Amino acid sequence: MKFLHFKPSPFLKNYVREYWILEDPSPETQSFQRLIPFGAFEWIFTLGAPTLEQFPGQSVQQQAPIFLTGQFLTPVFLKHTGPFHVVGVSFHPWAGTLITGDSAKFFTNASVDWSLINPKDSAELHERIISTGAKGAIRILENYLHMRLSSHRSDPVVMSLAQLILQNPVDFAFSQWTHRFGLSRRRVEQKFIDSVGITAGTLSKKSRLHHTIKMISRFPEKTLTEIALESGYYDQAHCIRDFKMFTGLTPGQYVKENYPLRKPIEELVGA
Repeated sequence: MKFLHFKPSPFLKNYVREYWILEDPSPETQSFQRLIPFGAFEWIFTLGAPTLEQFPGQSVQQQAPIFLTGQFLTPVFLKHTGPFHVVGVSFHPWAGTLITGDSAKFFTNASVDWSLINPKDSAELHERIISTGAKGAIRILENYLHMRLSSHRSDPVVMSLAQLILQNPVDFAFSQWTHRFGLSRRRVEQKFIDSVGITAGTLSKKSRLHHTIKMISRFPEKTLTEIALESGYYDQAHCIRDFKMFTGLTPGQYVKENYPLRKPIEELVGA
């Protein structure tokens, strides 16, 4: 499996977290793999065999050639049907739907077919991406996003609050920051949900989860209690409860569940 990362241009750095390419010419196709929820909007181009996806409690469906995903609050399960090749754009939480003009909450726990969002250029854009190499694909996406986002600006309140959460997930307290913006707590939350798709408190919980996952991956010698406290949880039980809520697994089960997509997803979480 090959996993490549590319940084955005200076103009797009406040919108795009990174571009990435994931390829596997002979993936495991017999079973579903767990995709843990991470904190970015993803715009994904399927260039190889189609992938099947299943959200908990929903039927299996085939992913569209191009789709946009919002914030996930539960695990998603993926199954490859053949050679796997995808190109992705990871947007910052506050910028994921600027290219659609829709409220971010419509994309929470969903992957939406891009042809339904923008039927005019969907097929042409997919054809251009599929006919070029890695660097060419990133260049095409850079140019397209520069054109689409040149007249858009992220909400400064939402961007500032989300950055505070992501930079300091361990100690973030919502009530300590809302007074900075000169708005009521309710108004800030409304703006946040519209741009990010979830509440500031939920993003904070997800950020603590990601911190926990990074610690588990990088420091296997640490105990779960140590990791939980360093990740901002009151105790180990609190950590386990949140971890299971988002991933469907306890931290111990997560460590034991080894599968090909786990490492790339951990890299995206840690980007």
